[in-house]
Amino acid sequence: MPALSRTGTAFRAHRTLGLAVQAAVGEALENQGLRVKLVDRGFDFEVTLETGDIADGSLQFEVGRSLVEVKATREGEARLTPLQAATAAAEKERYDLCVVDLRSISADRLSGAWAGVDVEPLARMVPGVGEAVGETWGLVEWARSEQVAIRNDKALRYAVPHDLWQSGLSISAWILRIAADLANEPPSESIS
Repeated sequence: MPALSRTGTAFRAHRTLGLAVQAAVGEALENQGLRVKLVDRGFDFEVTLETGDIADGSLQFEVGRSLVEVKATREGEARLTPLQAATAAAEKERYDLCVVDLRSISADRLSGAWAGVDVEPLARMVPGVGEAVGETWGLVEWARSEQVAIRNDKALRYAVPHDLWQSGLSISAWILRIAADLANEPPSESIS
């Protein structure tokens, strides 16, 4: 029974840290002038880049939306759930992974409060990670339908390796990139 208690305690500690880092990343994105909506189903945030208000401020032009999944890692891999992998595969063009590298952070610091300014230097944004994840997700989907099928596939984790996310962008460089990518697309109108 003590092992279960330690496991439960460790799970709660990891979950608490993950939620704190997630909130801090949301804050960091908002600090960069983005509109951030917490969804937490297949991805953490729907992030919108908008132009300024038009005329009386009742109409805004939405330039683009990205779906952002936040992962904090102390081990090097960023692990996606099957739902996150399925969403990344389906939304390849706008699904981006934000990995917060906690490998060099002390255990004492991990249990402290986190803010946007804390995570921003540790965060790497991986645009279009759905392309890489989609390949593996497709193989798993295929294997589920075979005569000798896999089982318990909901327990799988899709491990995004260190070398893939480490080469990602800083949050500010990612914002500049999505702004440049979206500059050529016609804006969609949204009523505020």
